[in-house]
This record gives sequence, C-alpha cells and structure tokens, in this order.
Amino acid sequence: MAFKRLVSGFVVLSMGLASCTSTPQWTKAQEKNFLSSCLRQANWVSRDKCVPLSNEIRALVLLGAPQKCLLAAASEIVIAPDKETEDAARATLELCLES
Repeated sequence: MAFKRLVSGFVVLSMGLASCTSTPQWTKAQEKNFLSSCLRQANWVSRDKCVPLSNEIRALVLLGAPQKCLLAAASEIVIAPDKETEDAARATLELCLES
C-alpha cells in the first residue's frame, strides 16, 4: 500500500513538473471541448466564428498566453450581441499575451 502511494505521488509530481516546464500547447481534446462549448454558447449557428477562434487561441497559446484568459475572452466574443461588443472582447483576447 505504501509503495502504491509512493508511485502515485511520484506520478502526480512528475506530471506537475512537466506541465510547468513543457511548452504551451493546445491539444486536440482541448480544441474539441472548446468547439463544442463554443457552438453551444452560440446556439449551434456560429461554426464560422468558432473554428477560426479556436485557431486564434491555439496560436496565442503557443505564444505563451494563459489559456484561462483566452477562453474567457473567447466566450465573450462568441456571445457578443453586436460588432462593438465583439471588438472589445477581441481586444481583451489580444491583451492575454501580456498577462
């Protein structure tokens, strides 16, 4: 039992260290989850908005922007009722690089 806990702790520690030292990434699973959520928020009508937005997020993640910031801004873009609100949310998305 102690060995099992030791191995389990090592695995958790290794994963934690790997996530701190690895390069940022936007996995296929994250992309799939984002697209599904995006389409739900947009009432399944904005695939033309969700797919390019996912590509923007991937590019910004690779540049080091925090995913939490990006996803919050992306959500605002998707639900924006007008162009002005969407533009403000897009500006927030770009500011995530400075976070």
